[in-house]
Amino acid sequence: MYIQFLKFQKKITSFITSRIDRLVLDTNIKPHELKVNLDDKCLVITSNPMDECLGLGGFMLSYPKNFEILTMCSGYNDKEYTSSINSKIVVHNEFKTAMELLRPAGYKNFDINPGELWQNRKIFEKINIADTDYLFLPNLFSTNKDDIAILKSMAEILKYTECKRDLKIVLFEVNSALIMPNFYFDISKKVKIKKELLDCYKTRNSYGNWFEVVLGLNRFRGSRVRVDYAEAFCVLEIKDFLGLMK
Repeated sequence: MYIQFLKFQKKITSFITSRIDRLVLDTNIKPHELKVNLDDKCLVITSNPMDECLGLGGFMLSYPKNFEILTMCSGYNDKEYTSSINSKIVVHNEFKTAMELLRPAGYKNFDINPGELWQNRKIFEKINIADTDYLFLPNLFSTNKDDIAILKSMAEILKYTECKRDLKIVLFEVNSALIMPNFYFDISKKVKIKKELLDCYKTRNSYGNWFEVVLGLNRFRGSRVRVDYAEAFCVLEIKDFLGLMK
């Protein structure tokens, strides 16, 4: 088991290091305004329920009707819950409760077992991005194997799937911090409601107080732009995202 972990850790380190090199040396990251218009369509793809609230809960609360949220995995990989027959039902209900509070245009959970997303990557072919204006994906430097499966799979999809020429890829902070964010969004007035969203996920909050963790990150990001709390993003053109994923 330990040897398998070391092999996985080595692969993840190599994946991240190569992208850091490309980001710093090859990609010209400039400040970018992420302005969502009334008819813009935003698609969020995450590994597990709650990731969407951790990374961009405040931003989504400002434009809920523009968002569709897809969570790929069931999010029940803790021993305390995997042994329960009702484990999936519990997480599904938590996700549904959070979405009822957020009230996005749409949401869906694909219910794939955590850690098995790459083996089930054909599921991404069912995702329609033709009308999407902003595609929100996990942080490029996440160490979560399902996040990496999302990034690699969507990079392949973008090479041959019809999409808008001005589609923007927006990376959000989940499982690790962004190295070079180029847009900060003030969520100071949305912090209390963001906490309510996170509190919907009782099972994942059993690991520790996720709100305090993400709040600390949001406070740090806010200090960079002189507001109380902010969420950070990296907005990329398709060509730049694909370049980083080579």
